[in-house]
Amino acid sequence: NSGDSACNNIYDFTSGECSIISDNPCSSITILLSQGWNMIGFSCLENTNALNAFAAIQDKIIIAKDGAGNAYLPDWDFNGIGDLERGYGYLIKVSEEISNYNICE
Repeated sequence: NSGDSACNNIYDFTSGECSIISDNPCSSITILLSQGWNMIGFSCLENTNALNAFAAIQDKIIIAKDGAGNAYLPDWDFNGIGDLERGYGYLIKVSEEISNYNICE
């Protein structure tokens, strides 16, 4: 969880004082998912149910898996992952390329 502090805030130290520039800059990250298998990190502020996190792209997801092998299979209405957890990575297989995907939106 060493990345937690980096994803909580962006700070400015140029004035000699520590001031917050932005809250959770990691929530605005967009990524490109290539057709086939991808590995993604979950950096949103709050743990989120896989159904909600993948809602925008569920029609293109074949399967998503966590590190323990639990699966999310939208075609079968099956969510064995439950909540995606901040700081963890997930494998996701998609049927086509998806650009500018933000898992936190």
